[in-house]
Amino acid sequence: MSDTSNKANLASAPLAEVEEFDDRLKRTDEDRWLATRYALPDGRERLVAFYLLNQELQRTLHTKEPMLGKIRVQWWRETIEQVAGKAPLRRHDLAEELARVTKDRPDLIAPINELIDRFDDILDDHLHGGHTAGGEHEARHLATEGSLA
Repeated sequence: MSDTSNKANLASAPLAEVEEFDDRLKRTDEDRWLATRYALPDGRERLVAFYLLNQELQRTLHTKEPMLGKIRVQWWRETIEQVAGKAPLRRHDLAEELARVTKDRPDLIAPINELIDRFDDILDDHLHGGHTAGGEHEARHLATEGSLA
């Protein structure tokens, strides 16, 4: 992962790259991959990218130290700002794909940021000892999962 800007044309991705993301989702979350089969092709590519972003954010919840998860969430928050065109884009395959699939859909940046905020809230619970089964914390997990849908 590098913070260097990507000068590549993100207007269209080679078919092999699109298939690589599709295959990655199929390997890691076949149920969501199957759900994407019902979307139109351009929507399907967006869904695959969003589901893969969700997987990246889910990984933040499984760190041994919640602060490490919060650092990763912040990294994604900054990356999405770059995806929105507010700074040069980091060289990261998923960041580049998100930039490509949201290029003509700036309205999707706010929901992505809301998803990131939800993961940040869950990590706040983890950081401050509020990671307990049931109750408000579990409701946050379920709401985050529901917001992705």
